[in-house]
Amino acid sequence: MGKKGIISASMVVFAVLISLVVLSGVANAGVSPDVGRSIGDNGVAIIGETNLHFVNASGVPIPKGTIEATWEGGPIIPFEGRFDSRYAQQYEGLVAGGYRVRSEDGALTTNITFSSPTLTINKIIVRGREYTKVVKGENITFVISTNLWIINSSTNISFKLVNPRGVPILIENVPLVNGTNRTTINTAQLDTGEYKISIKSDPATNNGLDTEGASKTFSVEKRSITIEADVEKQAVNKDVIFNISTTYGFTNFSLNVTRGAEANVEFAEFVYEQGAIKRKSLGHHIAGRTDEDGNYRAIAYFTEPGIYEISATDTDADIESAETVEIEEFRATVSVDKTKYYVGEPVIINGSANSGDNITVKVDDEVIKTDAEVEGFNCTWRTAGYQPDSYEIGIWVLPHSNPDSDPPDASVTVLLMQGGLSATLNKKVVALGDEFEIKGDAPGGGRVDILTISPKGGSGHGLSSVDTVSRAPGLTHSICSPDSDGGFKDKIRVDDDADTGTYLIAVLSYGRDGVWGTSGSKNLTAVLSNYSGSLAVKTQEQIIAILKDRTINAAGSDDLLCINAIKVENPEVRLNDIEDVLLGDNIVVSGYTNRAEGSTIVITVEGPVELKPKLAFVEKDGTFNVSFSTVSARPGEYTVTASDGKGYYDTKTVNIITATTPPLSIKNSSGNSSTHSPALAPATATATATSSQSQEAVKEDGASADPALSSRTQVEAKVEAQPGFELIFAFAALGLAMVVWSRLKKRKK
Repeated sequence: MGKKGIISASMVVFAVLISLVVLSGVANAGVSPDVGRSIGDNGVAIIGETNLHFVNASGVPIPKGTIEATWEGGPIIPFEGRFDSRYAQQYEGLVAGGYRVRSEDGALTTNITFSSPTLTINKIIVRGREYTKVVKGENITFVISTNLWIINSSTNISFKLVNPRGVPILIENVPLVNGTNRTTINTAQLDTGEYKISIKSDPATNNGLDTEGASKTFSVEKRSITIEADVEKQAVNKDVIFNISTTYGFTNFSLNVTRGAEANVEFAEFVYEQGAIKRKSLGHHIAGRTDEDGNYRAIAYFTEPGIYEISATDTDADIESAETVEIEEFRATVSVDKTKYYVGEPVIINGSANSGDNITVKVDDEVIKTDAEVEGFNCTWRTAGYQPDSYEIGIWVLPHSNPDSDPPDASVTVLLMQGGLSATLNKKVVALGDEFEIKGDAPGGGRVDILTISPKGGSGHGLSSVDTVSRAPGLTHSICSPDSDGGFKDKIRVDDDADTGTYLIAVLSYGRDGVWGTSGSKNLTAVLSNYSGSLAVKTQEQIIAILKDRTINAAGSDDLLCINAIKVENPEVRLNDIEDVLLGDNIVVSGYTNRAEGSTIVITVEGPVELKPKLAFVEKDGTFNVSFSTVSARPGEYTVTASDGKGYYDTKTVNIITATTPPLSIKNSSGNSSTHSPALAPATATATATSSQSQEAVKEDGASADPALSSRTQVEAKVEAQPGFELIFAFAALGLAMVVWSRLKKRKK
């Protein structure tokens, strides 16, 4: 299409073209490039003019010479006659700035300025304000300014309009007065979409200047209103945001419930009243106005679940749009990672709700956390100091429920069990050379460390000479691993030459972080040894203090510790007093020893007749008992000896009497039961004691002297009930008893 065709098309497109230019009767002749124009001293030209002539201050023409930049390094451009600044810009480096024109002979000079062309669309006005959207059929106004007044106060421009398909449309011969113009067009014949508009200079009236300014964008739209919810589904009583958009600003609209019960929908806004921001109800519908950009944001909440439709209506044009939302039942959840915990073990609580402002978390009646996030939270319940029991963990979602009076919106019950580490000893007292057992539970623990501390602290001789802590012989250390259920068990043997007295047995677990305290190390002995002083000179109390300081009392530590005590004694065998026995009845022998459960005690009875020795087995509480038949005995005084076979023994006397035998005074005697004797027990007593003294000793040690007590540890019973390893052991012990009896017999002779 030729130029005339484009102009013709533009006239068809724009049914209304209004040039709001105040011409004051002046014709827009401008400056023809055929005529050109003269630039005198301090004159201004626009780069792109094609026919310029130079004169000095007196009006004398300068037909030939140079145009010299007034800044260092600027261009020097020769000219002769007509000067084409467009050519000079392209080929000779002409740029905007001040220049001095000098004639060829240097006699004539003049100062001029070259400026870049300015063709600017300052504003796009729709409905009386700046806007970049226009409803199809409305007017749109372009306010422009240029520096073409430099060429002539009255000249022309063209508007170049590019439609959404990229086709240019020219609006030509638009007049300017002093470089400005305000042009309004009607958009009834324009397609909807995005347009670009720019200004082109008219070469015929601007001395050949042919250039185009920067473009601006606007859009032609159909009048519309839209509504969009920020969510498709929402819980009851939780806000839904509806975004309303109209084609242009300050449009009157209404919002109405067109599906679902209107009474279940409340629109709201936030207002500032009396120094605080408050929520204010707007009722079940809204009549409002969009802002200058055509936008409005509405807040609504729904009190009952269901499907709701909200319609937005442009009340000026009677057009509408609708949006549907689904309102769900209120839900709240709370969970923990397991249902059983140990005291001291942290409980991680997770929870959320699909509605509400914030969440309060309580364990039974104790508040653990407030203002928790509704969308999802986790918090920690520290269980140290709580008693073993079942606890209800509940959450209250505000404002749905009141934590002080309402039942929880969701809850879970956990069982809190005693400690995360427990340990017990199988006995309170142990003899030198014996062993004792530690057993317990360390659920979740990777291992258990056991530290024993001598009565003398770090010095002396500890329970063992094998596992001692470096440079502290009074300390021993061992490690055992819990089974899959967290249970552990370990046996510790006591050296024959260990210190006697009360030992402290410290059982530790380094928790989930796998290190002791804040040391970063899992080596307990190294952590303890990393101490400025020597552990060998520390007492039990000082070592426990150091142990706690490096483990459970360290900041942020999750280590666990429990302490037991055990008394280490010299081996002891002690017989209870024995009353007179009628011939034919049984002699019941009982006593106490600190030897380990299951150990054997050799019992001999010697007098007018030597009865066959027997073995008594030590019970859990340290007692032992056995009985001897007197059917084959003769009346008289007998010596009863109890020996552990390792040099520790005790003796008592018993009288076997007949019914006609006059009463005899009791002369029970006691052997040396607290002194180690390398020789075997003697056949006769070496010291005497009164009956009351012997009974008091029995009372102190809790040993039973009941003559009616039947012994389940007699050799015959063991042989009959357990014919395995125990039978072999019993025969071996019985053989030893026979040897003892034989030697005692020889000594007696």
